[in-house]
Amino acid sequence: SLRVAPVALWAPFALLIPFLRKWWWRHVLYAIEGCGPTAVKLAQWSATRPDVFPEAWCQRCGLLQNRATRATQTRREALRTLADAFPGGDTVL
Repeated sequence: SLRVAPVALWAPFALLIPFLRKWWWRHVLYAIEGCGPTAVKLAQWSATRPDVFPEAWCQRCGLLQNRATRATQTRREALRTLADAFPGGDTVL
């Protein structure tokens, strides 16, 4: 993807030049968000595993948890959406 390529290309420079690290991490998070909800959820999960991933990764990906937005849909709206998507399935709900 076009969002991931710059992150990969700049990684060696970010490791060698300290003032580029903050900029690079911002682009890492931007690339993860651009890859979709599955990538965001995977990064959020990885942020909870400092025993597996480096501390810097966990701290930065933890920001994705803090920036998550709440769903604004009410229960009634959600049930209506499901009923529209699955006609005849109202007996299950």
